[in-house]
Amino acid sequence: MSGRAARTHALVTCDDEIIREGIRAMLADRYLNAKAEACQRASHGWTTRQIADETLLSHLGNLRHYWEAYADPQKRREARERFDQYAYQWY
Repeated sequence: MSGRAARTHALVTCDDEIIREGIRAMLADRYLNAKAEACQRASHGWTTRQIADETLLSHLGNLRHYWEAYADPQKRREARERFDQYAYQWY
């Protein structure tokens, strides 16, 4: 497991529910936004192709089983709000 994969795995399996679910919601948000951007770019032809987008989509797609419950916008928003409130208490 690469360093990035190990760090991601540690976050999406964290014992702290607020952190774990907040991270999963963030991953869902990032995947869904990246997918929408990639689809929009694809409609403009091959000159707009971005390898970084494809790499990100592949990486996050491999983690789908962790974040797919947060494809629902309301559930994603609620998890992010709980995470933000929790994280910012020390800020």
